[in-house]
This record gives sequence, C-alpha cells and structure tokens, in this order.
Amino acid sequence: MRQHLLAFVRAESFKAKANERLVGSSEVLESVLGRFKQLEHEQVKSGFTGLLLSLAALVSTTTPEGIHTALERVRTKQVVAWCKNTLGKSVQSQRWEALMAPQKLEQKRNQLGKVA
Repeated sequence: MRQHLLAFVRAESFKAKANERLVGSSEVLESVLGRFKQLEHEQVKSGFTGLLLSLAALVSTTTPEGIHTALERVRTKQVVAWCKNTLGKSVQSQRWEALMAPQKLEQKRNQLGKVA
C-alpha cells in the first residue's frame, strides 16, 4: 500500500508546472473555504457567485504590480459577463426575482375601475 501511494503522489507531482503550488490536503481546502466564507459574509450583498473569483487571491501571493496588471488587462464588463455566462444568477438574486414577480403581475385599476 505504501509503495502504491508513493507511486501515485510521484505520478501526480509530474503534472505540476515549475514553481506551481497545488493543494495537497483537505485541511488546506477547508482553510481556504473558511477564509472565503468570512469574505462572503462581509460582502453578502454582492452574492456568492461573483466572489468566487476572489478564491485565487486568497491562495496566491499578490503584489501591487500584479494587481495593477490584472486591473489593466481585465475590464469590469468582462468579469460581469464571465460571471453571468459561467456562474448564472446567485441564489440571492433568484430569491429577489421570485419576491418581485407577484408585484409585476399585479393588475392595477384606473379611476373608472377598469384594469389598466
């Protein structure tokens, strides 16, 4: 069993690029998700889906130069389009639409009592 596990780890390690960091344990994933949940809680109005892109920032080394380059290369419209096309609507957004739908369907009567 030991040899089998070592062979597996060795084979998987060859898939990594030079200087690339890969998750090696569930503890790391749990830690990252815990940090992400803290961030999501602070930005609850933004919704969960759009904040998914922040996961990379939580696990990488960022520099002012790297942030500047990223902001120059990717426009806000591109990020919004990616979120819309890839992630879809957040649960919060779907709930909001469901709550607003009955108000849109409500028929109004004019002063003569007829449906407007």
